[in-house]
Amino acid sequence: MKKSVKKILKKLNYQPISLSKTELKNPESVVEEFFQNIPIHEARANLSEFYKAWLLHSCEYAGVDDSRSMVSFYTQIIDFFNASFLCIEKRKPK
Repeated sequence: MKKSVKKILKKLNYQPISLSKTELKNPESVVEEFFQNIPIHEARANLSEFYKAWLLHSCEYAGVDDSRSMVSFYTQIIDFFNASFLCIEKRKPK
């Protein structure tokens, strides 16, 4: 493996990852496949359902910091979905 790939894998914290060697070399293919399988509006709706479930089940024990963190995470994931979708759409041939 190239040194840069080793550094990237180290950033993944050596956690088990399900990406193949091909996907590690071309991670854009994973993003493209994601949006082929799950339309952007469904991805946002599914994330919203996860968020609602978290709120429902954590209201008794989550503190203010946890709630703020989750709101921020939710917003950033939506932005990530949107930006990823735009990147994939821009790369498609016209």
